[in-house]
Amino acid sequence: MGHKYEALKHRIEAKKRDLQAKLETMKADTHAEAAKHKSDITTKLNELEMHVKNGWENLTESAAAKLNDWLK
Repeated sequence: MGHKYEALKHRIEAKKRDLQAKLETMKADTHAEAAKHKSDITTKLNELEMHVKNGWENLTESAAAKLNDWLK
């Protein structure tokens, strides 16, 4: 991966870890609202995997733009 996307990768990885930690914390919560929140987090993590499925070395400008949007 070139330096072009290195900062993006670090920001993405930090956000991913944060979401995974939130998901882990919420596993014991059985309330309906928590279930919705867990589903939203899982969906967001799945979206991330789709955007980087070809690897960071093969990241396109379009995928990078989607990843920047994903961070919001």
